[in-house]
Amino acid sequence: VEHLELVDVGKVDNVSQYPVKMRLARNAFPRLNSLAVPPAALSMILPELGRSLEHLTLTDIAVRDGSQSPPLIKFLTVDDIGSLLKMLQVAGVKLRSLKFNLRMFERELFYMLAAKQSQIAELCIAYQYGETSDVSLTTELSTQLY
Repeated sequence: VEHLELVDVGKVDNVSQYPVKMRLARNAFPRLNSLAVPPAALSMILPELGRSLEHLTLTDIAVRDGSQSPPLIKFLTVDDIGSLLKMLQVAGVKLRSLKFNLRMFERELFYMLAAKQSQIAELCIAYQYGETSDVSLTTELSTQLY
């Protein structure tokens, strides 16, 4: 398996709540280099995958309120991305591509990327609110990431 996509992991508070025998073995996916997961699943899987991960897509979070209505989508915040970038850095992961949806566009994101994952060659960010011009975005990217 080179690519793994988890669509829904339900409610997961912490991987430590599961006994070791129920967790992924370190060699479960030796060729895995691409992952598409909700952020909560990344914190569960990342320690076991280690450094082989090169391509990451963070999927939106389905928030369930216990009713019969369909789940609501909670877009990621810049703080969420900052926490995930720190987790990747601690795990020694050096991504080549990163994709995610963001609630509001903020330039601070590029500073975080430059500090924690500067080797990214492909970056795809869709955002719900905020705006930027193509000129300012290109200038910001070239200044921070190259």
